[in-house]
Amino acid sequence: MLVEATGSLELLAAITVSFAIIAAVYSIAGFGGGSSYLAMLVLAGLPYALVPRIALACNITVVSVSCYVAWRQDLLWWRAIWPYVACSVPMAFLGGSIPITRDLFLILLGLSLCAAGSRLLWSRSAESQAGLEDQGPGVPIAGARLFGIVTGAAIGFTSGLVGIGGGIFLSPVLHLTGRLPARQINAIASLFILVNSVAGLFGQLSKQTGDFAMVSPLWTLTLCAAVFVGGQVGSRLGLRVFPAPVLRRVTAALVLFVGLRVTLGGFGFL
Repeated sequence: MLVEATGSLELLAAITVSFAIIAAVYSIAGFGGGSSYLAMLVLAGLPYALVPRIALACNITVVSVSCYVAWRQDLLWWRAIWPYVACSVPMAFLGGSIPITRDLFLILLGLSLCAAGSRLLWSRSAESQAGLEDQGPGVPIAGARLFGIVTGAAIGFTSGLVGIGGGIFLSPVLHLTGRLPARQINAIASLFILVNSVAGLFGQLSKQTGDFAMVSPLWTLTLCAAVFVGGQVGSRLGLRVFPAPVLRRVTAALVLFVGLRVTLGGFGFL
């Protein structure tokens, strides 16, 4: 059983509280928290082949809440979303089905996240442009559509490889384009994470992994319940309370934090 393999119910309780906090913080910025779930589960001693599956299940739980809240707030504009999700779903499945070398990929992933977070932190915020918060979705020009399709495909493949939803990549890209307000970016990132997490999970499950039987229903259900509660809190704070500049800074801080953790993990320091 997974509880026996990783220690005790006390460890499960500690990780459950941590997952709830992670879900609340990440959902403020429209993320699922998959990258931090991955880090915590690896540190807890779970088999690496199983970690993406549990993290993606938690991701799906969190962003489902965020997507529902965004839909109720009329923030899911399909014309702004479809270029990014058109190719990301099949590429996320493909990436999830491919075995990868852990350490090298963690280093490359961490460095790219640090670069994206740094660029976002010191860039002009999208919402500072006059009138941007009041714009409708519009119809993207052909170049913007192509950019979205290519970007979505690349992020989807990368996300499937490592077992995350990809919002932590997509959100900085959308902020830097300056075409959408912060809350709209968070809504798009949530839906992007949802569809790619589902595709990536199916890709991960397509791998032949003898350790799959070790997954305890108690752990999976408990952690999903924890992130559901955390996501309920965070998604409502992000969409109704926090101003747009704060959301951008939260996004940058999360990207930098996760990037540093992943990089250190790739070098064997975590």
